[in-house]
Amino acid sequence: MKTKQFLQNLFEIAVNESLPSVCMPKHLENIDASNGLCVIGAGKAAVDMANTMHQFFGDKCYGTVVTRHGYTTKSTIGRIKILTAGHPIPDEGSANAGKEILALAKSVPENVPVVFLISGGGSALLSLPIEGVSFEEKMKLNKFLLGSGASIDEINCVRKQLSQIKGGRLAQAIKGDFYTLIISDVVGDDPATIASGPTVKDHTTPEQALTILTKYGWTRVPAIEQALLAGHKSAVNNVPSPDVIKNFTIMANARQSIDKAISTIDKSKWHVEVLNYDEVGDANKVAEQHAAIALRALKTNKPTLLFSGGN
Repeated sequence: MKTKQFLQNLFEIAVNESLPSVCMPKHLENIDASNGLCVIGAGKAAVDMANTMHQFFGDKCYGTVVTRHGYTTKSTIGRIKILTAGHPIPDEGSANAGKEILALAKSVPENVPVVFLISGGGSALLSLPIEGVSFEEKMKLNKFLLGSGASIDEINCVRKQLSQIKGGRLAQAIKGDFYTLIISDVVGDDPATIASGPTVKDHTTPEQALTILTKYGWTRVPAIEQALLAGHKSAVNNVPSPDVIKNFTIMANARQSIDKAISTIDKSKWHVEVLNYDEVGDANKVAEQHAAIALRALKTNKPTLLFSGGN
């Protein structure tokens, strides 16, 4: 096999390890669907995840998922409705999806478990501002944050404090059992960061959100500032949001994908080195660093494979 084809095969092995059809089924075996099952999902992989749910449970499951515009031509999978919305900038579809999915979560009977399907992009695809803040104001703020140089953790802190869904608030609407199944696109796999943690306890505060906005030179919007200040003073913020509970699972991440590819390599023929599972930084600078390492490996005259993952 030619080297280019060999490397392409390794890449495909790594990617396939994160496909819902591969990583999900083993996590569905112990979910009781005898009373039905509600599926709620958000992210770029939401349709494939919903399809795997339907293949496993059939018409016992119903619900709604939202993915990015252009990622699907389907409007339903069995009894699961498919919505589309804007990413990385939320749009009207994001607001509509937020309203519809929150209403669905509130409507699920206590004896029907809910499976949340979360993947990268979910934060922008579900956008429902808190009372007092318009969708347009939040959309402009999100655009500012994406161009400000703020880290993903900082962006998500602000998003959570202005959302009816993020930071565990979506899970608060559930009366009975729920499960959260995640395909991670975040370095470190922090469930509170992936899609802004709609089912994960929020440890951020309105005060922190204001500090972040000030740090990056935000032009103050009275409605947003007042909402955050009101949240800081309100006793509601002292009520714990739901913790990470009941079969919370990171089903796939960069480490698992890389390790799967490495497991197929003949170590007697190749020297294998993992540079980093959690690489972060400017893509051009990271590429330069990786190229320098590759050039040093070339001088050893050993057939060498270098792996890294991150964002």
